Amino acid sequence: MYNKGYAYGTMNQVKIAMHALFDGAVEDEIILKNPAQKLQIKSKDAEDRRVLTIAEQKEFINYASKSMYYNAYVLCLQTGLRSGELGGLQWNDIDWERKMLKVNRTLLFESYEKGGFYYGVPKSKLSIREIPLTDQALEVLRQQKIQQFKLRARSNSWETNPLYQDLVFTTINGKPTGH
Repeated sequence: MYNKGYAYGTMNQVKIAMHALFDGAVEDEIILKNPAQKLQIKSKDAEDRRVLTIAEQKEFINYASKSMYYNAYVLCLQTGLRSGELGGLQWNDIDWERKMLKVNRTLLFESYEKGGFYYGVPKSKLSIREIPLTDQALEVLRQQKIQQFKLRARSNSWETNPLYQDLVFTTINGKPTGH
């Protein structure tokens, strides 16, 4: 699986399943010991991560300025939010007076057959945090509120699911944004 490029999480799930399967075989006295007991997963080498330079950020924002998601892109660059954190951001997470943004949930997608979008917890305990907002971040949030109000007024099929009513970033019909 490692050589075929499978993700670490996928390989770990297979290891867990194999371990449970062989534990059952040991319990049923089909085999004497669990061959998956000492199974180890090879983790992939960490890829070097690179951040955008100021010039690259400006070029990206300039290019994205015509996108419906311009405000989301600017806020990501301003705050460092992960895509799931951005997708799960709700208006009540923004403290306009203190100029702070609370990160306490993430929006995840499973499959439409299993219900589609759902809320989860951030990646780690340290991911639950408050982020100070710059004047530019506050301005794009104000612009997003106006944009969303206009979209809602124009839409004939705005999302009615109460779980999504307070989302900051949505599609043109108020549905959660995929990421």
